[in-house]
Amino acid sequence: MIDGLAESETATFAAEYVAQIGETKYASFTDAITEAKSGETVKLLDNITLEVGYTGIRKDLIINLNGKVISGGALDVYNKLTITDSSTEKTGAINGVKHGVWVNPGAELTVESGTITSGSGYAVRVDSAKLNITGGKIQNSNNGAGAVYANGTSALSMTGGRVISEKDNTDAINLSDSTVAAISGGEVKGHDWGVTVFNTVQLTVSGTANIHTSTEEGYAISANGNAGNNATINIKGGTITGAELGIYEPSGTVNISGGTITGATAIYQKSGTLNITGGTFKATGAKTAYNYNGNGANATGDAIVVDSCNYPGGVPSASISGNPTIESTNANGLGSYTGSNATEAATVTASSGSITVPETEMWVADGTGVKAVEFTFQFERIAGHNEPPCDGIRMGYIFHHMGALSHFKFLNVAKARRTNFRFCQPLN
Repeated sequence: MIDGLAESETATFAAEYVAQIGETKYASFTDAITEAKSGETVKLLDNITLEVGYTGIRKDLIINLNGKVISGGALDVYNKLTITDSSTEKTGAINGVKHGVWVNPGAELTVESGTITSGSGYAVRVDSAKLNITGGKIQNSNNGAGAVYANGTSALSMTGGRVISEKDNTDAINLSDSTVAAISGGEVKGHDWGVTVFNTVQLTVSGTANIHTSTEEGYAISANGNAGNNATINIKGGTITGAELGIYEPSGTVNISGGTITGATAIYQKSGTLNITGGTFKATGAKTAYNYNGNGANATGDAIVVDSCNYPGGVPSASISGNPTIESTNANGLGSYTGSNATEAATVTASSGSITVPETEMWVADGTGVKAVEFTFQFERIAGHNEPPCDGIRMGYIFHHMGALSHFKFLNVAKARRTNFRFCQPLN
């Protein structure tokens, strides 16, 4: 007998519902997933602790977190799943013990709102599948594994939302194998790396994408220099900011036609092909002597560095044309170095652009030093010259050991409020 009730009275208890489909409520999240028809929305009514490692999603569904939290396990996606959160505060979350959501081959995950976090693995793992990020937040919670990992033949599209990794030795987005990724909006924030690319990945950054790092030695976008890596990175827009390097290119191909790239050194190339036809490059680091690094790169303060150093991908090749803007607060606009006993210098060609560098010493033909706060230059390349001709001014901070780039004749030298260097077409 229950205290307070007569023997003839019956106690009535309200069911503890945790999920709802249409007007039907369920006391078990697993039951709701099982009963749901393809295309239906499963709305959470309460926080859920999963009792099994992974709950399989084997039909096309929408899960509305509704401000509630799924914890204790993860979602295992085999069809199409959309994660959304209709709550005003957007406090709904999936907190995985290992991964938060695992997207299996051929499946597709769309994150519209809500938060997905990880335990010991990635918040979202994508194996030869599709990931669409239009909103919400994906964030890792452990050292050593990032927020998003996509491999195989995966396709990643990010137009909004946030992908965050603030734990030691992690990247926000890790792209491997032949994954194709397009980031045109939202925020990607990594602790050590924002986006890392391996193998034959194709990454395109455009629009309002914001990719940056939080550590003092971070690279916003980084390829891998080991043999067999040949990724392609296309920068068409967006903002890319690394505490040390904006972009690190030890292999593959980087094509830059737009966007703003900032770092202690904006872009550092050690191998592969670099094609610059536009964009803005800003170096904010202190001027630092070149020091070969066999496992990454050290910023020199130059805006763009091309480093020939016997890397597996071979001698680097860089081309600058169109109308890029190259700025260095403390060092050179362009720096070319040869390290690690390399015997062949990088191939660097330039036909047009603008360079802004700090005040520097310039030299006139008679050897008299002239302190020039800022100058504007137009110049043309002279084929066959090994040293810049002494017909007015020599390089100073414009280029540092730039090989073919030092073979120029200067034209129309004049003081200017900023040091803008305009290239003319080479005289080849």
